[in-house]
Amino acid sequence: MKNTDPSTACVLEPLADYREYPHAEMVERAQTFHAELVRRRTVRDFDTRLVPRAAADRKFNHTR
Repeated sequence: MKNTDPSTACVLEPLADYREYPHAEMVERAQTFHAELVRRRTVRDFDTRLVPRAAADRKFNHTR
């Protein structure tokens, strides 16, 4: 679906792989995600190990 309002430059398109979850599963996933965010709130020390380039490219959606 494209935005036909000429006053905006936004193009709205549905997500091709969107999946809607049942309510109970949605709540459980949100709680799990929140727990992960709380656990990883800050980074105080940096690891000296290198991250494989392919993993970084995939994570940040870059391609070579």
